[in-house]
Amino acid sequence: MCKINGHEFNGYVDTGCQVVAIRESEARQLNLVWDEASQMYVTGYAGGRARTLGTATAVVEVDLIKADTPIVVVPDELQKMAVLIGQPFINRANVVLVVKNGQLRLFDSSLAQLPEIDKLPTPEKVKLVAKENVSVAPNHIGVVRCVHDSKYKGDLFIELRKNDGAL
Repeated sequence: MCKINGHEFNGYVDTGCQVVAIRESEARQLNLVWDEASQMYVTGYAGGRARTLGTATAVVEVDLIKADTPIVVVPDELQKMAVLIGQPFINRANVVLVVKNGQLRLFDSSLAQLPEIDKLPTPEKVKLVAKENVSVAPNHIGVVRCVHDSKYKGDLFIELRKNDGAL
């Protein structure tokens, strides 16, 4: 459950989503005014792309966090849930996200006493290069084997992926 401008909606937190999105019907219910000049393409699973209707700003509230947030308006057929809560909301500087016993909670960092968190090492960036030329058809998943020249030996987290041309 989440609130947009004080109205409750079913929402889904997606830590990998790069936007906060609301369906057009809910945006109209709230009388949200969105900027049609700010339409953009969003990329979903397997590289599928869809155009948004525009962008607005709304007060988004999830659990113990409430903040003015940029929100994209999407055609109703693009998502099943009323609201999708992504990174612009959950990656705010003051937000702590905790998953415990299958329950996700969001709260302000001023409430969290995590003294050891500041002692964690800073992530190292590693440049990856495709080992060979690979063609992946649009809207399909492909495997690209990569190499790097770093001495790093641990796990890698791929922050962004390029799916509109050669890697």
